[in-house]
Amino acid sequence: MSVCLVVLVCNALYNMILRVEVQAVRDNWLGPGVHKFDFNFVLPPRIPSTFTSRVGRISYFLQALCATRELILGKQKKYILVQGTSLYSQDTVQSKYPLVVEVQQVLAHNCCLRNAPITLRLSLSKSIYLPGDNIIFTTEITNPTGKSIRKVAFALHSVVLYKAFNFRAEQRTLEQHEEMMRLESNIERGPCKFTKIHSTLCLPQVMPVTSAQKSDDIMEIGYELTGTVHFPWCLNRVVAKIPIVIRNEATGQKRLAHMCERNLYIFNSHSHRNST
Repeated sequence: MSVCLVVLVCNALYNMILRVEVQAVRDNWLGPGVHKFDFNFVLPPRIPSTFTSRVGRISYFLQALCATRELILGKQKKYILVQGTSLYSQDTVQSKYPLVVEVQQVLAHNCCLRNAPITLRLSLSKSIYLPGDNIIFTTEITNPTGKSIRKVAFALHSVVLYKAFNFRAEQRTLEQHEEMMRLESNIERGPCKFTKIHSTLCLPQVMPVTSAQKSDDIMEIGYELTGTVHFPWCLNRVVAKIPIVIRNEATGQKRLAHMCERNLYIFNSHSHRNST
């Protein structure tokens, strides 16, 4: 009998088969030509998003086999992107108002001369973002030093905290920062007391969501937006960091499962008759 087998596998520290579907070929015969088989997978509600870093990765692929009991007639593998959803406990409270961060710093000129304090203010357009959203933010710089600004750089970083145990059952953690995207604004004009910059960064369509505060997972994921002001007259910089919350809440029946209905496998087969 000829059968078609499709397997959804997660590649992380181990391989996890989520579901297997087998379809028997009618009349035990797969004739020449193109044959189509539709498959529908229901993913678990807590499945992690596709993820890649220097430490490890989480990836998913669909593997299709067309075989008899003795021979494999065709085999195909295709990697897919999976977007996870946010799981927050009922006692988690988050503000609906956009977050604002303000940093004030006094810089030294020629190693000993101190200037008036420089203020860097970052404000977001909203407090929570979805994968694929635009992060629209405003930067305000108050510079009473009478000296110019060379450039302002922005970077979105992912902050991943890995948690594990050693051979003595002692918990160990590793925090890793990776730059996801970067944006720079060169200041062409001379000294200015007040500078205001409007910027936009576009999030990837598929990305891990921000971890809950009370998470027991092997890794916690967060994001932060960093604004850095550079000066041509001083090696020091003014830096402000603001957290970015990424959430993806499923609604209705999607809270229990995510449907993956776009997997269509086409098998080209020559005439092959089962000897059994």
